[in-house]
Amino acid sequence: MEYKLKKTEDQVVALAVEAVKYCRSLGCEDIEFSPEDAGRSEPEFLYRILGEVIKAGATTINIPDT
Repeated sequence: MEYKLKKTEDQVVALAVEAVKYCRSLGCEDIEFSPEDAGRSEPEFLYRILGEVIKAGATTINIPDT
């Protein structure tokens, strides 16, 4: 994240939550969230971002290892 996105963990979580909320505002009922390279992410960060997007309205969570 630091090098590819040039963002902190907090910024990435905020962007993910904002994107899910935006989809919700458009009336989307099934909102998928797929964190890139989830298999190589730090587990604590993965749990955090997944929890936050679920609270924001994500209904389908994918755990890809891209």
